Amino acid sequence: MPSELVRLRPLAHYEPPTGTVPRQVPSGVREPVRTGLPADDPLPRPDVDPARLVAVVLEALDGRRPVAQLRGLLSDDVLLWVRARARRSDVPSRLRTVRVGRPGPDAVELCGTASCGDRVRALVARLERRDDRWRCTVFALLP
Repeated sequence: MPSELVRLRPLAHYEPPTGTVPRQVPSGVREPVRTGLPADDPLPRPDVDPARLVAVVLEALDGRRPVAQLRGLLSDDVLLWVRARARRSDVPSRLRTVRVGRPGPDAVELCGTASCGDRVRALVARLERRDDRWRCTVFALLP
């Protein structure tokens, strides 16, 4: 391509100065889910983000993700529970809130909420480290 056909124009500065615009979330846009463990947590960290794991389980329960993809992330009991409840849904579930706690060095517990259409449900989960692998050993979606 000949160089005389390509013309670049400088981009006008479009960012406001830092601290001059109040942080507002436009209507219809949800705040991002803030999850995870504190950065200064000295305990061993899970190799999977607990909130992301919950979102993936919700996708499997809605039929948007094959349950087989969760095989290495869930204990056998939880995998069977998810497989028994997985269904195709017209309205996907969305993770709304997650709170993470550390009851010990080899465990992470979380609770949160998920929405499916107009309905909001509570959820709980527990991740445990066994044989240097983190797995979800408890998952419950409350009615």
